[in-house]
Amino acid sequence: MAGVAGYGAVLLGLGISGFANVHALATSGVPAVGRVSATSGYGKTSIQVTYRVDGRPVQGTVSADPSSVYLGEPLPVVYDPGHPQVVGLASDVGDTGSAWADTIVGVIFLALVPLSFLLSLTSARRRRRRAVSATLGG
Repeated sequence: MAGVAGYGAVLLGLGISGFANVHALATSGVPAVGRVSATSGYGKTSIQVTYRVDGRPVQGTVSADPSSVYLGEPLPVVYDPGHPQVVGLASDVGDTGSAWADTIVGVIFLALVPLSFLLSLTSARRRRRRAVSATLGG
């Protein structure tokens, strides 16, 4: 059960962080041109892009179907000037879908912990009653 709670906490944290990142990109994001630098190793729906911040190359991960892009392809991105590694595709700025999904699934996993605890208490109580009834001949 600790694993479920841990997984739920991680997803909840990712969801909350996702909302903060979406807000930062929407309110103070700086547009740039990123180039696809990796299409594998970042999950089924993510790729790595490299873009320039103050003349230095920075790498970040954005949501995109790896089969729909090619290495070196230029993509319009927006990055957070306070945290340049926080980046998103320009077309996705303001999209909170992923943050909502992580938050909701995290809450569900965290809710399973007390629910399973209550169910185990109820089950143990039921077993004790049956044992007492069997002992008393009832």
